[in-house]
Amino acid sequence: MNILLIEDDLGLTELIKEIIAECGFQFVHAQSAGKALERLADSIPDFMILDYSLPDMNGKEFITELQKSAGVIPPFIVTTGQGDEDIAVDMMKLGAKDYLIKNRYFLNKLPDVVKRIHDEIENEKKRKIAEDALYRSEEQFRQLVFAMQVGVVLQGPASQIFLCNPRALELLGLSENQLLGKTSFDPDWNVIHEDGTPFPGATHPVPQSIAARKPVRNVVMGVHSPLTKNRVWIQVDAVPELNLDGTVRHVVCTFTDISDRKEAEGRLITMNEQLQESGELLAQNLTEKNKLVKELTEIKEKLEKLNSEKDKFFSIIAHDLRNPFQHLVNTTELLLSELGQNIDPSAKELATIIHNSARYSYGLLEDLLLWSRSQMNSMEYSPQNIPLSEYVQSELKLTNNLADKKGIKLTVSIPKKLNVYADENMLKFILRNLLTNAIKFTKRGGTIKLSAGKTKSHSYISVEDTGIGMTKSEIDSLFKIGKRYSSLGTEKEKGTGLGLVLCNEFIKYHGGKIVVKSKIDQGSNFKFTLPFPNKNK
Repeated sequence: MNILLIEDDLGLTELIKEIIAECGFQFVHAQSAGKALERLADSIPDFMILDYSLPDMNGKEFITELQKSAGVIPPFIVTTGQGDEDIAVDMMKLGAKDYLIKNRYFLNKLPDVVKRIHDEIENEKKRKIAEDALYRSEEQFRQLVFAMQVGVVLQGPASQIFLCNPRALELLGLSENQLLGKTSFDPDWNVIHEDGTPFPGATHPVPQSIAARKPVRNVVMGVHSPLTKNRVWIQVDAVPELNLDGTVRHVVCTFTDISDRKEAEGRLITMNEQLQESGELLAQNLTEKNKLVKELTEIKEKLEKLNSEKDKFFSIIAHDLRNPFQHLVNTTELLLSELGQNIDPSAKELATIIHNSARYSYGLLEDLLLWSRSQMNSMEYSPQNIPLSEYVQSELKLTNNLADKKGIKLTVSIPKKLNVYADENMLKFILRNLLTNAIKFTKRGGTIKLSAGKTKSHSYISVEDTGIGMTKSEIDSLFKIGKRYSSLGTEKEKGTGLGLVLCNEFIKYHGGKIVVKSKIDQGSNFKFTLPFPNKNK
């Protein structure tokens, strides 16, 4: 712990210095309030020991001035030669952790106070770390719940609903405002057992789980949907989360739609009754029975294929639209080249807008096609040993031109003997996207540095710029397809928003990872890893 002692008595300073050293803490001294403010402008200590009566101002004036200049007040205690209760009250209101009088017991009390403050600071740091970890964990859990294709509701110890996902709202036929706050005992529920008898709220899975403090699983319920006016059959699991003392914190209730299964089961029951009434229809009914069993199997298979068909759908869209847009790009480019100088400026501007929009849409389709192929694991992946310095020099022509147009200095620092093991096309895509992205968000006169190196476990490549930077929330959205991040560059340059998503996918293909560091108005750094070259190739 770093301690700043603000004390004008040099003899007392030496005694306090010895005490602080014995406690194992580092020590910095300021003999006046002015000197202390200068030190605090350079760095903030963990803790301050403040003499109330200083040559240039008193402790209250010092803390007030520090609030104006720095805005951050580190933890502090006040020492004084006078036992004035009003001063003590004023300083405690300003945030003092303790107030010590410089009497004959002062030096004996000081070590215990310093150690206590140290423990409080450390505990506060641990609490903050724990709170941050809890927030991240809760946010990840919330995202997982909202992405699930089964209904999920969280209910408190009195069975009150405080969280639900979109699938739950869809199955129950309620809006979020209608569902939140309801309990299992709400008289508005219209729920029945499989045999058609009423299903009282007290016997619902969640109250039963709360009472037993154990999971209740595979309960079938027929719920009336106010939205569709139909009965929805669901299979419910209720799992309680317990506190350390054994009480229920909340219950995670999940349910799946089994209406298709119940309908098929009803038809099977009806068919069995018909078989019992008439043996003549036995063969026909057996065929129909097998057909219904097959329908149940097909329903299961359709659910399993849902994600696969979604990815194929994206791929088909990209393929079918690719050729028309490529033709449009080529046609508008030819049109612009043949318009000449005598054409109406507004017509030429319109042609330029059409051409730029076509190029943007074509780029988006190209990225969409690449992304869909990566999701279906149909990318061609042919890694090889690549001499990185030579490879980069041959690929920098496009990005050098873009940087020159904006007056941006692009430097390269790559060891000549550094080789990487990568797919050449994927590496080209990654480097081109990271560099053009850096150029896009760097103002004129800025700098971009492309560097590379290696550690004991991998090679790495870094693209660092002096651009406009990003917030933490923007960084968190960069590689999520559901939160496609795209914004205009410093000179209104456009992007598809899929480039960085694809970069992340391609880096994962290589078994690497990408890390982004950025601050607003301080630039960004994109650093990714690659495996070492394969010595057998």
